[in-house]
Amino acid sequence: MKERLIGLDLLRSIIMFFGPTFHASMLLTGAWGFEYSFGYARELDAALDFTHYFRMELFFLISGFFSALVITKKGRGRFVENRVKRIIVPTLASIAIILPLISLEMSALFADRDWADYLSYKHLWFLVTLSMISLLVMLAPVTLSNAIAAVARRLNALPWLLLLPAMACLVYGCMAFNSLTAPLQRSHEIFSLLQINQMVNYLPFYFIGMVLYYLEKRITLGWSVAFAGIYILWYLLFKADIAGLALVSKFSKGLCALLICLGIFFVFKNLKMNASAGVTFLTSIALPFYLVHLPVLLLLAWMWMTVGGSHNPYYFMLFVIPSTCLLSVALGYQMTRYKLLRLLFGLSEVNTASRPPRQVAA
Repeated sequence: MKERLIGLDLLRSIIMFFGPTFHASMLLTGAWGFEYSFGYARELDAALDFTHYFRMELFFLISGFFSALVITKKGRGRFVENRVKRIIVPTLASIAIILPLISLEMSALFADRDWADYLSYKHLWFLVTLSMISLLVMLAPVTLSNAIAAVARRLNALPWLLLLPAMACLVYGCMAFNSLTAPLQRSHEIFSLLQINQMVNYLPFYFIGMVLYYLEKRITLGWSVAFAGIYILWYLLFKADIAGLALVSKFSKGLCALLICLGIFFVFKNLKMNASAGVTFLTSIALPFYLVHLPVLLLLAWMWMTVGGSHNPYYFMLFVIPSTCLLSVALGYQMTRYKLLRLLFGLSEVNTASRPPRQVAA
């Protein structure tokens, strides 16, 4: 089991490291006050957007899996302690420290005077959403875990051909709820403040992750490749925006996201690997890397604009993405060296000794 958990821990870290690619692409459309005109590059947009429709779904699926693990193996008290230390406190600290820093950059570097640009959680939305789900689960973690384990025992008797539609129904049910309540959510800021829309979108993946912990089934590598192929085909059709297929591609998005999430999850879960110094380093700095990458990205984008960098979006991406990753790794590592920052952001001190990293709920 430990070997498999190392694979999932690595996957969770990889998801965090994809942050700069998507957020850099948002700068091309003027996000966060970055008003610098670029020529539109369809291929570049498609490449940068490829993981957007399943990356965070996969993250919440892994989160649910690890939550079930902690509840089952360590009980309610340790689960609540883990959630508070690793999720709730870091979320509050990030909102209090990282968001004001980004706002300062938007005002000082880009002279952004549109206050609507400031009224969001920026890249921290997923932490707020995960905190809300965690608070919900913390009300009765053992009861919920036992109920999901009972459901998983029944589902074990079903083939994947029936399991997948059942999981898809959960995903589409939550999507339908958000669609039906959209007018209500738009009319009350409390829904945005508490990330209700996002929470409902990702709850099914979180619960599916919990089910997978108890499910005595796996998806083979061959089926994982097939699921990836289905997602790629859907993505090409979705981006092609073919008349007559727009509704079909939009409706099938939830199913295709679920399939590739399951495929990738089982590929990494089934990995036979030992913890190396490199894997331990990556898993230790993944969260601080993600927290600091957006302020770093905005600073580098401002530098590009200030020195009169090219309007070619390819050149811009070749500069900001690698340099953001390098600087964010360096800053993320520095954050793990200070005890106060480790406490505030729920970090572990980097230890590159070749031993399995401590497993915590995602």
